[in-house]
Amino acid sequence: MFTKFRSIAGALSVATAFVVSCALAVPAMAADPVPPTARAFAGTTTLSLENQTSAIDPRFFGSGIWRDAGSNACLRCRTAPALLAAVQASIADDSTANWVAINSIDTAIRLNTLPSGAFGPPAPGEGGPDIQTTLLAAQIGEAYLILGNRLDANHKITWARALTGAADFLMKNGNLSWYTNGNIALNNAIVIDLAARITGLQRFVDAAPLALNFAIAPDPQVWHGFGLQYSKQPTMADGSDGAAYFAESGAGGTGYDQSYTVAQDNMAAFWFLLTGSSTALRLTNLLNNQLMATVQTSDWTIDISNGTRHVGTYPRYGFFAASLPVLALRGGRTDLIPYVTAQSQAAFSAYKFSATQPGDGISYNFGSELAPMLLVLATTPGWS
Repeated sequence: MFTKFRSIAGALSVATAFVVSCALAVPAMAADPVPPTARAFAGTTTLSLENQTSAIDPRFFGSGIWRDAGSNACLRCRTAPALLAAVQASIADDSTANWVAINSIDTAIRLNTLPSGAFGPPAPGEGGPDIQTTLLAAQIGEAYLILGNRLDANHKITWARALTGAADFLMKNGNLSWYTNGNIALNNAIVIDLAARITGLQRFVDAAPLALNFAIAPDPQVWHGFGLQYSKQPTMADGSDGAAYFAESGAGGTGYDQSYTVAQDNMAAFWFLLTGSSTALRLTNLLNNQLMATVQTSDWTIDISNGTRHVGTYPRYGFFAASLPVLALRGGRTDLIPYVTAQSQAAFSAYKFSATQPGDGISYNFGSELAPMLLVLATTPGWS
């Protein structure tokens, strides 16, 4: 079993500690004279990540693995860019990107599936495979849904089998009733929901609402202060007039951590974008509203200082959460539409710079944040 309240970052470096949170600093660079479209940016960025353009290029794809000169210890970080490749394959009918995405997931499954069905080894500082398993399993399910019929029957069977093994591990190991931290509790629920949708197996159909209910409202006698915490109770069923966050526990106590709420927000937004789940929409609205209250839209930054897991003072980081364009273009949030162009262009500038920088957290965000942003923009008339 895993350690109670264990931090997902464990003993990793500060940069790697953002493997599921807002990792991108806003670069001091001039705006592009001709801002790229979402489709163009998806294509050039995928190519940039795939190819080693020089001996000092820190990022490239080889032998089924996305190489990162910063570290190769984080499995879900090494696999995350596969989601960007899957998006490129989907929106541009790009056969090379399709092969790269499939090869990435195939390699991760082949090299990292444990006899228990879990994925490992754990990242440094993590006492077991639980976190690695839930985050990689979500990536497999997301890639499966993004690629759709671009995934042949044999791969669908193989990936569904890997997702089944991971979901069974999480269920048998007690992860669905143990609040490791807010982002992980939410991700566990998403994995079971994806397993239910992809496999149709009744045990996942039955477990999905239980996992979600636990993430939202765990027993307060055991998990006091954990679960979904409301800053503003909504009156609308879709949560669009409310605000909330999943509590995170760290050196600063139990409560609101801005950085990890961005991670939760990206997870919920991707879930909604791929499934249309009304529950995912509600959570995305609540989490997005919680964060937007403190976003500085003049430069699209957010202060992550003094959170429960990021104690002390930090520089401002870019707020490029996919929730904003997903809600604006798919979730009926017309109030957010005026912000989409400015936020996406700020994100493109930051990710263009980050593609040349090493670091696990950056690698993770190419899949968890940029991929859903590009997917929704590139598939919406007038925004592609």
